[in-house]
Amino acid sequence: MCAFHNGSHSDMRASNSIHRKLALVFGNRLYEQNDILINSENDANDMTRSLESIGFRVLQGLNLPCKDMNVYVTEFVRNIRSSDMVLFYFSGHGTQWEDQNYLVPSDDKNLDSKNIKDHAINAQYVHDQITKYNPYVSIFILDCCRNYYLHNEGLLRGSDSNRKGLKEMSTAAGSLIAFACEPGATASDGSERNNVNNGVVTESYNKQTPWYHSSLTDRNIILSGIGNDNRSRYNKWKQNAITVAGENEKGRKLNQLYSPFGIFLDKKKNIFIADYDNHRIIKWKYNAEEGQVVAGGYRERNQMDQLNSPTDVIVDQQNHSIIIADHRNRRVIQWLNQNQQVLINNIDCFGLAIDKHGFFYVSDWKKNEVRRWKIGENNEGIVVVGGHGKGNQLNQLDFPTFIFVDQDQSVYVSDENNHRVMKWKKDAKGGRVVAGGNGRGGNLNQLSSPRGVMVDHLSQVYVADSENHRVMRWCEGKEEGDIIVGGNGGGNQSNQLSHPRGISFDDEGNLYVADCCNNRIEKFE
Repeated sequence: MCAFHNGSHSDMRASNSIHRKLALVFGNRLYEQNDILINSENDANDMTRSLESIGFRVLQGLNLPCKDMNVYVTEFVRNIRSSDMVLFYFSGHGTQWEDQNYLVPSDDKNLDSKNIKDHAINAQYVHDQITKYNPYVSIFILDCCRNYYLHNEGLLRGSDSNRKGLKEMSTAAGSLIAFACEPGATASDGSERNNVNNGVVTESYNKQTPWYHSSLTDRNIILSGIGNDNRSRYNKWKQNAITVAGENEKGRKLNQLYSPFGIFLDKKKNIFIADYDNHRIIKWKYNAEEGQVVAGGYRERNQMDQLNSPTDVIVDQQNHSIIIADHRNRRVIQWLNQNQQVLINNIDCFGLAIDKHGFFYVSDWKKNEVRRWKIGENNEGIVVVGGHGKGNQLNQLDFPTFIFVDQDQSVYVSDENNHRVMKWKKDAKGGRVVAGGNGRGGNLNQLSSPRGVMVDHLSQVYVADSENHRVMRWCEGKEEGDIIVGGNGGGNQSNQLSHPRGISFDDEGNLYVADCCNNRIEKFE
């Protein structure tokens, strides 16, 4: 079965977050025709564990035939987004033919030069399929330089100097390719676990040298942190923000905002803003001087094409529709090409999220719960958080606002009046506190009316600490959070916030904050 191993990772609130980490790992030890490789399966398992420990979501296949390897590649590639950090690893037999490298599947009994293009995996093709989606960075590791017989050759692959080992491969921009040994050389599988990968130069008496070719840009790429205080690539942001939408004064003009709440960034860095007191959703294109009203208007009404104090907005990028928490009209409404459809009626909605399966989630501040729905299904939804009345127990909420859903369908919710952020795993009967929970206050172990919430690939929680005028980050298992921006008192200077609401990240890790009472969207680089 094609299934992901779950490391510490997160899905985006709707489609944006700090870089996801995705990996495809193959380990082929058992072969029908050629030698069994002692270490390949061990190497793949250890690689999987190592990647998961630094936040990768790993799709692993062991001893797979060609058909299944192709299925895994297809499944993996179709999930890649432009913001992802992607790693491919293969340990097993490999060979070159007609200047192409082929990864040998387990069903190699009749593999020969005539059918190799159809019955083995072309390494360059896999690399090109990954990089055509323009991931943030891609790393391609081939631990397959062992000697290999083709069925109809009648000689050792390595005996022909023109075809020895693997052929050098071309890289796309932003990618790195690594071999266990230099092109044209072969590697020994060895007798120890992970022999090829651990100290290969020493263990082969300098006869085997790992090789890599990089087309990475000058960005600092960090796959894992060093120490407890440097777990995220985005450890520090500039403390003076750039205003990217709105002005300091509230207003109804297209270059103004009036109490912005939830925000959503798409792949083009367009910002969709729930402009609360202007009763509209405004789209602010990247580097634009003014926005465009895409839903509602400046007067509160309850007609289908009007809004009343929207609190949150997400974009369903499957059909490019806009889904809005129409707060005071007590409904969730979808806008698609200027056509409106009420998705949920009679709900005291506040926050929205959508997961990778197309389910969307809504926080109900009055019922103190979060429900999950499927668009197009007319039902009451399923309670996934709370539902046990107002309170401060681990199975209760008190005024839930913004929410976030990760890859595992775990729900993070800002529990405002309990001054904490809760995480509920899928199908759980209760949650656990992942930020705050020590009463209202301004200490590093406290929050005061938390609002916007995001989670990165390391399960680090970012929360708009509204009444403390700051954004905090809480690392998993820590009793205290870190102030990452703000925290200089409420104000309108570039290093200050005033009652921040929604937060989001772009593909480069820049932080965007809905600075509500300053009527602006701030970008911290």
